[in-house]
Amino acid sequence: ALRHAVVVLFGLAMARPYLSTTAKAVDADQPVHAVLVVDNSLSMGFESLEGTLLDQAKERARGFVDQLPGDSRVTIIPLCGSRSGYSPDAATKDSALQSLAKIELVDRSASVLRAMNEAKRACELGPTLGQRIVVFSDQQISNWRDLTRPDQFEGLPPIQVVDVSSVDQQNTWLSAFRVQDGVADVETPTTFLAEIRYDGPAPRQDVEVALSVDDQEVASKTVTLEPGQGAREVSFQYQFNAYQPEPGKSLSVPVKVSLTPDNLPADDERSLAVPVVAALPVVFVDQFGADDEDPTKNRLGETRLLRKLLAPVASRAESSRQLVRVRHVKLDQVTQELLEDARLVVIAGIADPADKTALLRDYVEQGGQLFIAAGGA
Repeated sequence: ALRHAVVVLFGLAMARPYLSTTAKAVDADQPVHAVLVVDNSLSMGFESLEGTLLDQAKERARGFVDQLPGDSRVTIIPLCGSRSGYSPDAATKDSALQSLAKIELVDRSASVLRAMNEAKRACELGPTLGQRIVVFSDQQISNWRDLTRPDQFEGLPPIQVVDVSSVDQQNTWLSAFRVQDGVADVETPTTFLAEIRYDGPAPRQDVEVALSVDDQEVASKTVTLEPGQGAREVSFQYQFNAYQPEPGKSLSVPVKVSLTPDNLPADDERSLAVPVVAALPVVFVDQFGADDEDPTKNRLGETRLLRKLLAPVASRAESSRQLVRVRHVKLDQVTQELLEDARLVVIAGIADPADKTALLRDYVEQGGQLFIAAGGA
């Protein structure tokens, strides 16, 4: 979402006189050490006739560097960091322009507070010159959210904020994309849930939401998005019956959801590596397990009825296509390795899980499903 940080900036400007949103002239006879913070979050990929906001920020930054006296030194700090890393060291104007040109959009959260800490370190390590910090950003309020106190600017030189945001910004983006059950199987349709958000002055009609599997579009839906409606959830179903994962193992399949592109294409698609399994491993824990259960002696584990319900097998031929893969064990056989890929753990007829309690708790906290039944005893 594109939100200006005017209120935040106003509050900080009133608290500290050195925060400015207007350009300040540079004395042509006095070299300075300038620390330039360039916003390279995804929102800076917003496109207009003048290029992306990042392009415009870099152009403004180049103009600023060009007007500096020849002996000045410059530090370039990407607000969201860089894939290839960057140096806080002060560089010549030419070297700084080369570093500026290399800044790219990255899919990371932006924090002006973190960048100010980097700028402060650069100032401490830099030459003994007049110092100035300049921030080039589209002023999304989320970037400034962790700057709430005037004392967070202590020890910093004057700060200039250059706003490169577009006047008429609207954006549609995918805020979430997930598999409803966390895993897909070859026997039943898998449900995918995509969450779409919209920020703009008027409704956006005929937005196409498309689902692709292995780079092939398999489904699409058209929606109309209203301003201020919050998240809009769109669901798709797809069956992975063309895939043949090995029994007991998962097969990763790339799946993507995408929107009709707008002026900020960087957030118009999301991808997943979906684990596809031939059968879902389910762990059944009772007093006998598979080794000691014996129907001829009426030794039947307390999970038996649920095992028959979830994994009915009519014939040997059908057993190879069984959706639920039964792992029938006793309590002392439960290990972390056994639970790693389990979709469900059923415990019945166990009075006290004893030293397995912590393991089962970890399994649930990581999203595992646990079903507990008392049993006849």
